[in-house]
Amino acid sequence: MVAKGLTDLDLADVFGVSIQRIKDLKAKDKAFLRAYLEGQDAADATVAQSLYQRAIGYSHPEEKVFCNADGAVTKVTVTKRYPPDAIACFFWLKNRRPLEWADRPKVDEMGNAEITIIVNELRRDDGKQVDE
Repeated sequence: MVAKGLTDLDLADVFGVSIQRIKDLKAKDKAFLRAYLEGQDAADATVAQSLYQRAIGYSHPEEKVFCNADGAVTKVTVTKRYPPDAIACFFWLKNRRPLEWADRPKVDEMGNAEITIIVNELRRDDGKQVDE
């Protein structure tokens, strides 16, 4: 259930126990904790894969349905494309390559901080720049 994204509160509802009981089980039952952590790892891996796909862009088949003036229905399979997403790229790189992509505070002589966000130019597979 944790692998499907359920929280401690959700688990408590499913099992009909208090959230404190879920916390106690994680603290005292090694098998429960192991299963819980494996579920979290699986959920995190699914989200990471989805973020990666969003960052690089992806496509999938999609069925479109058209109806003409006479009422005839035509179904056509097309390829739905999602271009790379600059924000997903930034989050991915910021967390995977923090030395190159992290926000860097800049403090002047008066102690005022300024955040500089480093973003490299993003390009699509065809060489065109990705616009946000």
